[in-house]
Amino acid sequence: KIRANLSGCREGVTLREMIEKEMSGGRDGKAVSLDGKSTGCSLLWLKRALRFISGMLSAMVSHKEWTMRECVNAGYEGSLKVHHNFVMKNVFSVASRAAPARAAFFSTLGDSEAALMPALVEMLRKFEGVLEGIQAMLVEKGSRPRSEWLRDQTAEEATPRPMEARRIERAD
Repeated sequence: KIRANLSGCREGVTLREMIEKEMSGGRDGKAVSLDGKSTGCSLLWLKRALRFISGMLSAMVSHKEWTMRECVNAGYEGSLKVHHNFVMKNVFSVASRAAPARAAFFSTLGDSEAALMPALVEMLRKFEGVLEGIQAMLVEKGSRPRSEWLRDQTAEEATPRPMEARRIERAD
């Protein structure tokens, strides 16, 4: 959707400028974030998806004994679950059963888990900064209802496993 919204924009336009343009027509941030077509709404869902990936990878780093499915579920519980209805939660539950084995996942990345783990830890540190930047911009521009921001925080606290992983890795 963001790519589709780029048509008609000047080259080098930023996401911030696109969101400001959407809001310049008198629409408030909440309307922009909920319309399903805007750059603000797309960025909100992109942030949620990235939070899911971050939670899954954090669980993989912190809990080497967990299966891939357990890591996927930890990422889901700390991100997307609070935004899904009963049907979507069940769809996700079924889909998570298709997660590959950890060894198969790492082999698709090209090396063993032990060899890739340091790079994964470093990537997660950088990834968190990107997510924090997106979050700050969405809250600043009001394209995200405050209640939804609080709901994300509650979801993160309710599933400490992936978040705890980040805190442990940052302390090193």
